Amino acid sequence: MSSMETRIGDIGQITAVGERVEAMKQLLDDVMQLQDIQMTTAIQTYVQDAILNRANLSGAGLIAARESLSLLNQRLKEANESKKGVLANEPVYIEVLRGIVEACRDHSNALEDQLADTRIELADHLESQRQWTDAIQLLETTVSNNQLRSKSETYWLRVYVRLMRLYLMGDALASADLYLKKASSLLHALQLDSAQPDASPLLFEFRQYQAELYDRQQRFYDAALRFQNLCATKDLSHNKQADFFLRSILCAVLAPVSQQRSRLIEQLSVDPRVDSPRWAEVLNKLARKQLIREETMHFVDQYLLPHQKTKSIDSEASVLIHAIAEHNVQACSFYYTSTSFASLSKVLHLSVDASEALVAQMIVREKLPGTCCIDQVAGVVNFGYNEPQSSQRSIEDADHDLDIKSANQSVDLENISRQCRDRRTKASLAYLSEAYAMLQKS
Repeated sequence: MSSMETRIGDIGQITAVGERVEAMKQLLDDVMQLQDIQMTTAIQTYVQDAILNRANLSGAGLIAARESLSLLNQRLKEANESKKGVLANEPVYIEVLRGIVEACRDHSNALEDQLADTRIELADHLESQRQWTDAIQLLETTVSNNQLRSKSETYWLRVYVRLMRLYLMGDALASADLYLKKASSLLHALQLDSAQPDASPLLFEFRQYQAELYDRQQRFYDAALRFQNLCATKDLSHNKQADFFLRSILCAVLAPVSQQRSRLIEQLSVDPRVDSPRWAEVLNKLARKQLIREETMHFVDQYLLPHQKTKSIDSEASVLIHAIAEHNVQACSFYYTSTSFASLSKVLHLSVDASEALVAQMIVREKLPGTCCIDQVAGVVNFGYNEPQSSQRSIEDADHDLDIKSANQSVDLENISRQCRDRRTKASLAYLSEAYAMLQKS
């Protein structure tokens, strides 16, 4: 190869853009034939003096710069994937890509589409080297001016989902939530590009990280629903399906008391995938509004992930203790007319003051009957069902009645459910009989 500087100078004198592009392509072919340090040095010279030549930075010359940078990206990637030569060395390849990004920084507006591809490729390899922060910075730079470029919405959706994943790995939940919202605004693009082979995997990836983020944000009901939906994904391995299903159960248990949570737990309690007798027992107790004992809490606790063992955003207690405490308060409201906070605190595993604060919070948020009230002087909560005073029952010592086995204080939910099913069956049979009779008459 003749002097590279001379060839670059000659290329700059070519006025026809097509001929200039072809000459730069031939020069790149020669550069890629060099060995070791000669190649890496020549690549930097090619970028700085040929691609970023003054003749290529304005007017029709931009076509030559853009096509040459795109071709360079392609050739570098092929050389790295070939596992041969100096570019197969990961640190060397990363440094070459860094050099290209740095050299083109002052001209990023003119070459933004091509630089975006370079940054994405560099971010891939930085991530493989566990250099998370550098990868995030590159991707952030890529999305900072996405209005200036012609990339598809699916392309940017893929970048946003990736940033969401990286921020989740670094526990930067606010930033992950930002890119969740950005990605959500582009989900419609997957419907338009549904023919693409990677559309479904990208949607699955988005939903997985969305569920993970909701779990980290203690939005446990939303997380439980999404983990449950992920279980229905086609071609999902058995282990992955079991993992998502367990995550759905855990998030449902940790979710605040609500009608939606109750319906979800009822669905999970009858799901055939609940193959553990202990988990079946836990879900049945929750579905039937039975008090949860301390040993049951210990069983659930051993399955919790580290981020699920933190304090609840609604109290000083842990997430599990707070969720079970809310459940037990609601259970007491079903079976008792009143109780002292001294007794209730034993059931909730909270202090008396914390128990009173929790009940007050549940009243304000309408998680308890509207007639429920607190007598602070007597230190009693009245769940209030307007029963005659003589028929009211109170918990004077919760430890004596944790199972709530008294017939006067329990509700046979199994019989109620069976009666409801029988009524629905009879109604369906009556409807079918009537319809059949009408068909015969016609």
